[in-house]
Amino acid sequence: MGAYMAHYCRHVMLAHMLVLACSATCQFNISQSSCGDTADATPIIHSKVVFIVGAQKAATTTLFEMIVQAGIGLRPLKKEAHILDQPCINHTNFLSRYPETLTTGQWLIDASPSYLDVPVAALRVARLFPNSKIIAIIRDPVERALSAWNMLAERGVVTYDRREFLHNFTAELTNLENLRCMYGLKHQPTTAMWGQCFACHYQHNACQQPKYRNKCLLNDYGIIRKGLYAGQLAHWLSLIPKQRFLVVSFKQLTTHPHDVLKQVSTFLHTLASFNSTIAAIHANSSPTKWHVCDDPLLSEYLYSLYDGANQAMRLLLIKNGWQHAVHDLANASSLSVCLP
Repeated sequence: MGAYMAHYCRHVMLAHMLVLACSATCQFNISQSSCGDTADATPIIHSKVVFIVGAQKAATTTLFEMIVQAGIGLRPLKKEAHILDQPCINHTNFLSRYPETLTTGQWLIDASPSYLDVPVAALRVARLFPNSKIIAIIRDPVERALSAWNMLAERGVVTYDRREFLHNFTAELTNLENLRCMYGLKHQPTTAMWGQCFACHYQHNACQQPKYRNKCLLNDYGIIRKGLYAGQLAHWLSLIPKQRFLVVSFKQLTTHPHDVLKQVSTFLHTLASFNSTIAAIHANSSPTKWHVCDDPLLSEYLYSLYDGANQAMRLLLIKNGWQHAVHDLANASSLSVCLP
């Protein structure tokens, strides 16, 4: 009971901090928002819900397809629900996303990669899905940033022009400096919890909607921010016990997918059907169009920028027994592979 009360008090305290951290224009309040969703909403007591929370551009779709095709998870109507990362939510329709009936050992899956860096998503998982499990995939933040830019360029939102990338990157970096929420960038530490810094941050597409713009503290692509894993993971772990978490290595997922599937199967206490389609999923993954070796000078700058943040994440991974993901956090020395 004492451990439960301590966990509950941390939850209430962080919820209070989230409210205090919101700007004057952000009307969101976790206990009673202008949207009508409340902290005392009825939890979904379902023993088999797993959230693949990110990171964005870290092969969450690959892992999702592996879990479904292995018979571990039930395919929803849409891979990414984005129920928990919006300014206003209606979580009661969560179960309606699954048209089929669960078989023995199967899990309901929500693979929304923006959850990892949206603080309120962690609060909502803790409050509304008390029996759920969480999987996070860690990818080298520089590779992740370039891959995210590739995705935006493919959608026609931005171009592959390095100057445009640097303009957006510099603007976001300046914003993080002004907020004093660097989390190791430029070796500048941040003592505030992730929920304090980004209380009114939601999924980017939601913040583009006129009705929500006055509720969003940030309205950028998060090219830098989404790679600051230590702050994000520490926030989730402050709300949810470590035993409900699995951290997956992106490198291992893309090179030894069957090994990762075994990890997931063990974590979820279920049996996986190992078949040849798992390798085919990875084989069909689209290649990165802009790689770290395409612009070594820019990549060297980005690695130096993330150096302190990656050091903090390595310590967090080792502390929690997730050493297998440490090698995903590269540094400038990794650019030696670019040499002819």
